[in-house]
Amino acid sequence: MKKLLTVFFLFAVCESAEAKKPVFFTWGGETIEKVADFPDTYDYRSTDGYTYDAGFRYKQVTLFFVPVWNYDIKWCGYITDAFYLDLDRTQLEQLSKSAGVTLPDDFPLSFWDKYGGKLVFIVLIGVALLFKSSSSDAEADEETTDAAANDGDSSGDE
Repeated sequence: MKKLLTVFFLFAVCESAEAKKPVFFTWGGETIEKVADFPDTYDYRSTDGYTYDAGFRYKQVTLFFVPVWNYDIKWCGYITDAFYLDLDRTQLEQLSKSAGVTLPDDFPLSFWDKYGGKLVFIVLIGVALLFKSSSSDAEADEETTDAAANDGDSSGDE
C-alpha cells in the first residue's frame, strides 16, 4: 500500500517537460465563465474595442482532472474564456439594469465543479481506506493462522 501511495504522489506532483503530457495535480488555473449576455453595442465595449458580457472567474485545485477546491471567485466582464474585464458586482448590476438583464445572486458554478469533484474524491478516499482495512484484516487473519499452525507443529515434536 505504501508503494502505491508513493507512486500516486509522484504522479500527482510531477510536472511535464513537454506541454502535451498531462499534469495530474494542478492549482491556480483560472477559469472564466459567462453568466449573462449584454447587447453587442458601444455601451458594452472595453477601451480595447472588445464587447463583453457579465461573468465570473475562479481558480481551482484539481487532482487527476477532478475539481477538489474552488477559490478566489470574483465577478468580471466576460470577453472570452481566456480574457476578462476587471468589473465588480456593483458595476455589473448597473450594466445589467441598463441592458435589461438579471444577474444571479451567487456564482453559478456547475454541479461538477461545485460538488461532483468533491464527492468523487471522498468516494476514492473511502475505497482506499476500505481496501487498507481489508488488507490489514487479511494480514492479521493470516498471522493468526500461521501462529496456530506453528503451535500445532511444535506440540507434536515433544
